[in-house]
Amino acid sequence: MLRRLAPASAKAARTWRACLALGWWALTLLAMPGLAAEPTPCEFSATSGQSLPLEGVAEVFLDGGEAVDVSAIDAGRVPFAPQHGQSFGGLLTRGTLWIRTQIRPCPEGGGTYLYLNNGSLESVTLHVPIRGAGRTARRLLYGGWGHGAGDQERFVSPVFRLPIDYDDSRPLLIAVRSPYLLQFGVTLLNQSAWQRESMGILLLLGLGLGVLLALLLYNLALFAGIGDRHYFNYLLYALSLLSYLGIDPYVSLFGFIAPGISVALMPYFPIFPLLLLVAMNVFSRAFLDSRHTAPRHDRVLKALLMVPAVVMLVLLLGYRWEAARFTYLLLHGMVFLQITAGISALRAGYRPARFFLLAVAAPLLGVLVFSGQIHNLLPRNEVTVRAFFLGFVAEALLLSL
Repeated sequence: MLRRLAPASAKAARTWRACLALGWWALTLLAMPGLAAEPTPCEFSATSGQSLPLEGVAEVFLDGGEAVDVSAIDAGRVPFAPQHGQSFGGLLTRGTLWIRTQIRPCPEGGGTYLYLNNGSLESVTLHVPIRGAGRTARRLLYGGWGHGAGDQERFVSPVFRLPIDYDDSRPLLIAVRSPYLLQFGVTLLNQSAWQRESMGILLLLGLGLGVLLALLLYNLALFAGIGDRHYFNYLLYALSLLSYLGIDPYVSLFGFIAPGISVALMPYFPIFPLLLLVAMNVFSRAFLDSRHTAPRHDRVLKALLMVPAVVMLVLLLGYRWEAARFTYLLLHGMVFLQITAGISALRAGYRPARFFLLAVAAPLLGVLVFSGQIHNLLPRNEVTVRAFFLGFVAEALLLSL
């Protein structure tokens, strides 16, 4: 009787997992149409639900020497250039990025919001022109983790509400700096548009993180019942992924749930992707049995386990920018290394490598989509900006199956 029940229960488990996978993709596809819609450029008339991406109406200047001040900008001594592309800054940008733009606030009563979609920005300073206080008078608004709470609204990344006495006859100046990723989009929204987009962002993040928590609890129950070390390796991977996504520049759920914790952890941000790198390494070697199926890759993976300690030392010595760049390089390189190791194991006749390859291809697809919106090959929206996050969630789901 037990022999008959065992195949049946295994079949039921496979069916349940397949339904879970299909349900995840269905929910993601349902969420995408509302989130992927390109914001509508507007002049902020009284119509509700409008938003304006600033890249089409802004000028930029990168102050690599940290020597520019507002008086030099007002005097016309700073060579601003028109913004090109959908994202401000870049992966290798270092210094203070100044943005100059002339905008009109929304006349509807709810207010006007300025949203920057990168939670790892250390300092965001708005030099807001004010009516009736002189031709050069400005009010300063501060945001970013370097300022603690500052003047920004509580959200996963900096968002400001423009004051009601904003002077739209003069340009708004924005100074942004970060030791991690000085790459971001800026959008101006009225009240109804901000409510819609913020709910869409939280829906997307909540959906992904909810799936990760469910997978974590499911595999914890399996590990408690079976005791197989592969489940333990998966638990380490899932926990590392959750901690990384909690502070990731484009996810940063800690910044919304517990801003104080996010501010305290952000100076040590590269530690979290480094821990994820180690967990990915350990899980990949165990899953593929790379010592026997891909011995060359196994040696490379073993050597790679020593690199995070070096990067952490660089970070503790105060070289945040360099540590962050090494970390991004290692994390993206690990994705490609997983794929080549899976191919090698598959060629050696290790059949489970097919499922491993399917899973690790998801973060690679996320990297390609994210890079596509950076290089203007794909539209910038909440799905393409967070494609790397969605790729990791899909990988965790597929590896669990």
